[in-house]
Amino acid sequence: HLGDVCVILFDDGRIMVVDIADCADNRLIYIKNSVKTYSDARIVQRAKSRFGESNYHLLFNNCEHFAEWCRNGD
Repeated sequence: HLGDVCVILFDDGRIMVVDIADCADNRLIYIKNSVKTYSDARIVQRAKSRFGESNYHLLFNNCEHFAEWCRNGD
């Protein structure tokens, strides 16, 4: 469990955990609760399984692809 102040994301070309305040950079954050296949715990587990990955690609492996993979396996 990460708590309510951390997020796992694809940033600077690698997957990492960051404080949500750092991620927001003093901007308003909107949380999109899209359909998900996995439980919250499984989503976090899947995200953690890719820590350190650094094969970011704007078209084929970006932050949206990562989030969708974590939530639905696609």
